[in-house]
Amino acid sequence: MSEIKEKLETAIKEMMVPEIQSYIKELNTLVKEEEDSEDDLKALEEMYGLLEELESILLAIEENKITDEEASEVHDNILKLMEESKSH
Repeated sequence: MSEIKEKLETAIKEMMVPEIQSYIKELNTLVKEEEDSEDDLKALEEMYGLLEELESILLAIEENKITDEEASEVHDNILKLMEESKSH
């Protein structure tokens, strides 16, 4: 496996998935306590969708169905998202 694919896999497994799972947990708590808004429900749906996309990317890496260029682009996008989430 190329270095960029390894970096992407690590970024997804160690940064993105835990962040998303944590946010999903927070949103599910709001839903359980009936303190959720329509925006929270939309965010929850989006987070589940993003989690599915990340799982698809991991599978593509595992099956070598993603190029180094694609992996680099996705990796850069993940880093940008992480930076944006830190600034909020």
